[in-house]
Amino acid sequence: MTDNVTGIDNGNEKRADWIEIFNPNAQAINLDDFYLTDDPSNLTKWSFPSIEIGGNGTHARLCF
Repeated sequence: MTDNVTGIDNGNEKRADWIEIFNPNAQAINLDDFYLTDDPSNLTKWSFPSIEIGGNGTHARLCF
């Protein structure tokens, strides 16, 4: 979202950036050992906690 005025409210009347992850597989996956980064020299900058996404499921994650 480039202008987050209608997205997910973080509870403080502010709109945080967020990502949504979709698992297209029939079986569940765990995000443990997966990472996000905005720095190519630090590929493990932010690790996901041990969260399971069910088959064909989604997970939304706020980014503060």
